[in-house]
Amino acid sequence: MFRKAAIALLVLCSVAFADTIVLRNGRKITANNVHEDAGGSKYSYEIGGNTFSIARSSVDHVDKDGQATSIPKGQSRLGACKPAPKKTQPEDKAPVRVVIMCQQLSAKRLLPGIPDAAWNNQCARIIQNGSVDDQVLTDTESECNSDLSAASYYLAGNFEYTAAKLERALDYLKIANLYRTGDYEVLSKLAIVSRDLGQFDDSLTYFQQLADLGGSEWLPSLGTAYYLVGRKEEALVTWKTYLASGDSRSGYSVDNYVYLAEQLKRKYGKGTAAPPYNPYANNY
Repeated sequence: MFRKAAIALLVLCSVAFADTIVLRNGRKITANNVHEDAGGSKYSYEIGGNTFSIARSSVDHVDKDGQATSIPKGQSRLGACKPAPKKTQPEDKAPVRVVIMCQQLSAKRLLPGIPDAAWNNQCARIIQNGSVDDQVLTDTESECNSDLSAASYYLAGNFEYTAAKLERALDYLKIANLYRTGDYEVLSKLAIVSRDLGQFDDSLTYFQQLADLGGSEWLPSLGTAYYLVGRKEEALVTWKTYLASGDSRSGYSVDNYVYLAEQLKRKYGKGTAAPPYNPYANNY
């Protein structure tokens, strides 16, 4: 029920756009500055400061229009705002077990600028009974407090993630991202959950954004994300860039990253396992 309602309500006004290269095999590449090269034999595009190209024959079409990806601050995806209900008497303190859970599941960067006690009570209303209360989330959204909505949906998503309910976690996290688009904590969780669900194209989009925000520390994960969607050239370039940056402390080589990426593909892929890796077939 929640997922159907969430999908129906993701209709929105907003701001962030990106070019999308739609390939003939059905996959998509989200990138900046997509353009056809002179001669028309290939497209060039930019991702994370690097320029790549792809054969024109592999491309079905390029979408330049983009899709709404955020909600303006102070608005709600549900429509008209409703004032928060006035409290006629002080609320009881949230149980200690709930306070501890809130501290573990909340993202400090996302906390909505309200007193800790008020946030603990909000958290308790959402998850106190061992499951997410969607009505509390709906009521919160209706107040048009973007930061509170983002923090509440992130909490709900992280709660479901720890319970291994990945599809529900993804629903909640996507809504959190609408209210705090591009937030580091939300993107981190979105990237992992979508990857664990085998949604490698979406996961790549989130890892690209994380690499833009967090710099070189995300390059190994970004390389893996490229590998999981079959874009091995970009994966190798990304891993090599990281290893040459001097920031690597793992002692890994490109072969190590390829091995780990293959393990993830076998674990999370949906019938899309790559052929066995041959290190001698690639020119590093």
